[in-house]
Amino acid sequence: MENLISMTDFVLEQRKIFKTDNIRRFWACENYAKFLKQPLELWMFVPCDSEDNVLEEPISHQLETYEKAKERCLFHGYFSIYRAKQ
Repeated sequence: MENLISMTDFVLEQRKIFKTDNIRRFWACENYAKFLKQPLELWMFVPCDSEDNVLEEPISHQLETYEKAKERCLFHGYFSIYRAKQ
């Protein structure tokens, strides 16, 4: 019996098999598989700076930096960071 492989590995292998020009529909599938292979990172969920530090929503100072980090997030509005009181 062959070993099972993940869906993403299967899709990426199909690119090697189908060498014709008639694979435009497959490209979307391939790109999605590549997306799913990415490791999850904090910036995908909440706004972070270049060193992966979570950014607090500013009142006015550094608003542009925060907005750019917020636009970079992949999952908008689903996550927030709560800091425990020390």
